[in-house]
Amino acid sequence: MKKCLKILFHGWLVFIGFATFASPSDVKTPLLFADRGFCVSGDSVWVMLKLPANFENEDVVARFQIEAIDGGIIDEVAVESSGSWARGFIIIPDSLSTGQYFITAFLLNGADNQIKPVTKSLLVYNRFDEDIAQINLAKSNSAEIVDNKLTEVQIKTDSEAYKTRERVNIRFGIPANFNISEAVIRATITDPLEKELPGYRFSYQFPSAPAPGFVEKGGYLVSGRVTGINGVVQPGVLVVVSLTTPESYFDYCVTDSAGIFHFFMKNAFGATDAVFQVFSGSDRKFEIHPENCAPERTGLVNTEPVVLTSEQISFIKNALNSSFASRIFNPANLVQNEFFSMEIADSIPFYGPPTVRVRPEEFIDLPDFREISRELLPGFQYRVRNENHVFRMLNRTRGEFFKEEPLRLINGIPVFNNQLFTTLKSTEISHVDLVLYERVYGDLIINGVLEVSLKDKSNAWLGNRPNLFRRNINFLQPYKNPGYLSETPAKPGEPDTRQVFVWKKVAGTPEDFSFELSDRKGVVEISVEGFTRDNRYFKSVKIIEVK
Repeated sequence: MKKCLKILFHGWLVFIGFATFASPSDVKTPLLFADRGFCVSGDSVWVMLKLPANFENEDVVARFQIEAIDGGIIDEVAVESSGSWARGFIIIPDSLSTGQYFITAFLLNGADNQIKPVTKSLLVYNRFDEDIAQINLAKSNSAEIVDNKLTEVQIKTDSEAYKTRERVNIRFGIPANFNISEAVIRATITDPLEKELPGYRFSYQFPSAPAPGFVEKGGYLVSGRVTGINGVVQPGVLVVVSLTTPESYFDYCVTDSAGIFHFFMKNAFGATDAVFQVFSGSDRKFEIHPENCAPERTGLVNTEPVVLTSEQISFIKNALNSSFASRIFNPANLVQNEFFSMEIADSIPFYGPPTVRVRPEEFIDLPDFREISRELLPGFQYRVRNENHVFRMLNRTRGEFFKEEPLRLINGIPVFNNQLFTTLKSTEISHVDLVLYERVYGDLIINGVLEVSLKDKSNAWLGNRPNLFRRNINFLQPYKNPGYLSETPAKPGEPDTRQVFVWKKVAGTPEDFSFELSDRKGVVEISVEGFTRDNRYFKSVKIIEVK
């Protein structure tokens, strides 16, 4: 069997620099950008990762994960990069409790140890909390603090104080010898607590899987560990995976000495159910444990409870009220469309083109699969021997029936219990594919194929079968734009609850621009952050106040 790895405050101007990306010799630390530093549970936080220049022509997969303050992983998304940039969004769970969290960006294996994970702080307020008076924060001495230094970029506005819904005009003052390569411009309401937080950089350790040298690109790596029900790892057992795609995706892998398996899902975008089955040639029962191959934070993070000031408490209450209003007036923005796409070469199922495809609905209604096979399926033999249901397929090459049973699939999922077919009615079946030839798939020799595609794709027939595991997997995130990128005035009588006004990437010297404020009051931070053509990092910030 093959080993699969075919199976990542107002009126002041602040200039900030960052040394880790500043040296052309340092190609291991990327830049992580987030569109906000605080949010309410249920919000979407948009992130971007700028990879070093040597990734300019490599469209690798960047992974973003949200971590608890102690390093526990809460959620993760994977985004395919383009031109050394990766952009995506993380939906903050509604159930996430109030506290400080961290967004960490990384590549699997550190792209073979070329890339270090990079982290940003995120304050989250649970939208159901009524009284938030204190919050646990990571101490500044619990991590390596990011050093800053000055730059010369200036951000200019017409005023230092504005009214709600007023337009803000932005002009940049950039010296002639300061050549910007790429930058991210952001204008967002900031939490008073944000300015008291230091920068954080933690140490991470990558797991031993996947194998060194593997770079995730053009697809998504799904990994797991097989154990017995007693928790003992199981090397050398066969794991097969199926996706209920129109083209019936199928692959298999043998676990390594640590019980680990990998499947590389090429061009898989969105989310869908994956069905895993474990085989060992015995009646043993197994368990599958997901492995995300993410780096683990090393060392302890010291925390301390911080009592909030009256200004901070008032700000949080206003943020929660704005979130509540947004959910009432903009419910469409909260709905995530179910989507899955997986490009397969030639749109042919893994078992090849069918010899015969039969659509039972084009014929008379038949009460069970035995009648369907007798009346509609040429070259397929259905026999009952001692209460055992036996299937055989004609081998057209030899003009005789195969001695072994065919590969049997329902909705693309391998089935090894023929009784699951017996009660199927013709009205329940979309089509039946028959392959009347021997097929070779990897190391597998397949003696014909029977594939039954049901109209109902819920796969409720799977039930709780031993050694069969069903997981919903988020593969590569489809490309989307933040809703606030298309500025549309709020309808008359409706509140404008926007928190982020501008968040965009620009190449070269940024042009002057303007944006309209929302109904929310407080401090707005306008920033330009990026790097120069000689690879020096810079960040400039302008603060205005909305009254």
